Amino acid sequence: MTPSRSALCAGGAGALLVALCGAPLCAFAARGATGAGAKEKQVLFIGNSYTGGMRAEFGKLIRSEKVKVKVEYICPGGRTLLQHSENPKVAEKIRSRKWDYVVLQEQSQTPAYFRGRFRKGAEALNRVISENGSKAVFYMTWGRRDGDKRNRSRAPDYETMQKLLTGSYETVGSELGILVAPVGRVWGEVRKKDRDLWKAFYRKDGSHPSAKGAYLISLVFHCLLFERRPADVRYNGALKQEEARVVKEAAAEILKK
Repeated sequence: MTPSRSALCAGGAGALLVALCGAPLCAFAARGATGAGAKEKQVLFIGNSYTGGMRAEFGKLIRSEKVKVKVEYICPGGRTLLQHSENPKVAEKIRSRKWDYVVLQEQSQTPAYFRGRFRKGAEALNRVISENGSKAVFYMTWGRRDGDKRNRSRAPDYETMQKLLTGSYETVGSELGILVAPVGRVWGEVRKKDRDLWKAFYRKDGSHPSAKGAYLISLVFHCLLFERRPADVRYNGALKQEEARVVKEAAAEILKK
């Protein structure tokens, strides 16, 4: 099974996103609201289309919540962490400043079936991140809505695929000392509470995040990286008030563990 080589992440969201590098490296910058007080945090996301699919919503959330942060993204479609680790431009970007956090998102199938490959890429990137004085964070992704159609024998349904992904992210995170943002766990917790809302987290392909899915991802990172309580977040994105309540409660339950 070869990971998809989909198109590079595209720009958007008006002036919030500014292209920094040409293909095949795709990076964007986003700033939250500025103001007096705390020092502006620096966050770099390295991933693929699952990262590209949340960046606009994350920008809206941090602006709404008035977070002092500069966020940049490297997210060409289908890219694995091992491929990122072999790209000198990625290492150059990591070393370009002392990031508070560098978020690592692996290709959506790789941790489930190729833990060794996942670990190798993560370890190489974490070495550069640590040497730069920054903190690596894993972006745990979610199982596909109907299982992995290309790998039915390994992941015939959502539950099986999520278990494989969760196990890999948490095991490798523990081995390498990398904090795990439990997006996939929160995704699954909502499934227990509201199956229809959970289904609405997916785009039609049953894989990539919809606007509602992007809100869940953004909420988890906002609360984990900036030490906020989900219940205190006023921004609800594309979610109705009751839907937002379910997501915030699920995030609170998982993040406190």
